[in-house]
Amino acid sequence: MRNTNRLRKPNLLVLIGCLFLSFIAMLIVGHNVRQNYEARAALEGETKLFQISHSIILYQHLTESMATVAQYGWGAKELKKFVSDSMRDNHGIKVMIAAPNGIAEYRFPEEAKEFSYIDFMSAPATGYKAGLARTTGNVQVAGPFYLSESVRAMAVLNPVYEGEGKFHRFWGFTVSLVDLNEMLGDANFTSITRFGYRYSLYIDDRDSIKVLGGEDPSAISARTSVTSDMNIGGTIWHLKVSYPVMVQDQIAGLCLLLLLIAGSVLISMLTEATRLLERSNYTDPLTGILNRRGFDSVLERFTHDRKLKSAYVVAIDLNNFKSFNDRYGHTVGDSLLRSFAKELEALAGKCGIISRNGGDEFQIFIRNPDDGWQGRLEDFLGKEHFFSHDGIRYEFNVSGGAALYPSMGTDFTDLYRKADAALYHTKVKHNKQRLTLFEEEMLYESREQMGFNFSDLAGGAPAAVLIYRNDDERKVMYANHECLSLFGCADMKEFLDLSGGSIRNLVHSRDAGWSELAMSRQQAGAASGQLGYIICRAMANNGIEKTLIILSRKMEHEYFGEIFYALLWDREDLHKLEKNRSVPVPEEIQSVRDRKAAEGQPA
Repeated sequence: MRNTNRLRKPNLLVLIGCLFLSFIAMLIVGHNVRQNYEARAALEGETKLFQISHSIILYQHLTESMATVAQYGWGAKELKKFVSDSMRDNHGIKVMIAAPNGIAEYRFPEEAKEFSYIDFMSAPATGYKAGLARTTGNVQVAGPFYLSESVRAMAVLNPVYEGEGKFHRFWGFTVSLVDLNEMLGDANFTSITRFGYRYSLYIDDRDSIKVLGGEDPSAISARTSVTSDMNIGGTIWHLKVSYPVMVQDQIAGLCLLLLLIAGSVLISMLTEATRLLERSNYTDPLTGILNRRGFDSVLERFTHDRKLKSAYVVAIDLNNFKSFNDRYGHTVGDSLLRSFAKELEALAGKCGIISRNGGDEFQIFIRNPDDGWQGRLEDFLGKEHFFSHDGIRYEFNVSGGAALYPSMGTDFTDLYRKADAALYHTKVKHNKQRLTLFEEEMLYESREQMGFNFSDLAGGAPAAVLIYRNDDERKVMYANHECLSLFGCADMKEFLDLSGGSIRNLVHSRDAGWSELAMSRQQAGAASGQLGYIICRAMANNGIEKTLIILSRKMEHEYFGEIFYALLWDREDLHKLEKNRSVPVPEEIQSVRDRKAAEGQPA
């Protein structure tokens, strides 16, 4: 029994030693295996990038040859044959383009009409790279972007120059549009995924990462991957290749599990905060629809959309929204904007995009509308709209202008400018509350008329302006600064105290009967569209008696019903002006004087 115990202790030590040695052996073997995996991953990355670079160089040679043919060699027939042969032998090329001065003028095949007259210098997908190509004289590769819903492409931009020496000048570009998936297929990227490998092919495009193939690079651990880099067409291409995780890596990963859980929670919080921030950059906080920045961003997607056959770009705003806000308050005005945004969403449906440009301006983009859509839009703009706030029902109406794609243009920024010009035409030249389609002469209409509001005009008028209701009380609604000064009042409160809120109280008691008769005549004259007038005495706030000449006209107001706009002059001041001849007496007043003189009445 004693001998047995003695034997067990050495056996236990041997077992522990064997386990320790096995662990050390596992580490050594694992390290060697890991080195082999790393070497193979690095070789795969460098090989694939070299194959892509070789393909790009081939496409570059084809564009250079195309430039030679287009500039010096042959006519359109020979150029077409050269391109046809090149595309047949290199199936990855989908479209070849000759672009003098950067504008796509010749395309092959000719059926690719969506690439006609594209300005590569300003197009969002190619503008930056085209500028580099022209400046440096080197071939640049731009992209990726979609040729169709299923075809992603890269553009090989070859800058072409004419002449030599001081006559050396930029001619344009020859361009090959290459199917990215076919190019990756030629490089046999699927071979990387064998034996548990994963990969990500991506480029850094002005501080943003664009994935060209495989997975997102952030999904592949840097600890178990090798990244190869290569300058291809003026851009650094990265190929990140991962290799299988060893057992010891898995054990280490378990030790980091709690840290990863905490990190994932933090990342989730940061991701949600980033999403909310991005949403706030592109949406209107009041209505929840897109803002102008978001609207422009969405429209960019349709620049090369081959399925886009027709479209409406519509500018809409609310009529007299400032007056509505002034009368009912901004809280009710905000409720109006939210309600109208919901109406626009229902009008646009699934084929439309709506946005708020700020204030009371909205936009609609309708993609491939049906035949009846314009009629529905005209009905929508022509009707009265209603909404409720705190149990009270309010009424409002709107105006709109529209430009059509492609008959009125293909650049969406330009189309919105034209729709806005049509909206301005609606508000100034027509009686609002309707749709106007853009016409070229609308671009040249002056907008100065829209730059003045009633306060500007009333404040700058060289006469006292008074507005009052056409009711039994003749209630005062507005008086400009000249009117307050005429009656010796420092502010509107003093004026209302003096008048008691009615113009009847402004007339001297000795002229009260005459003024009532004059007001009746004024009412009759206004009904026939004529100017009404009153000559009467009034007592100013400082106790000075004045004789006033009052010209007025009755108007129908959207919110206040029948009101009178009146201009008031102190007759003594007009006599002084007439005597000095510094300012002519207004024609309307002179006609009143002439008529009174003919009737034998005092002027």
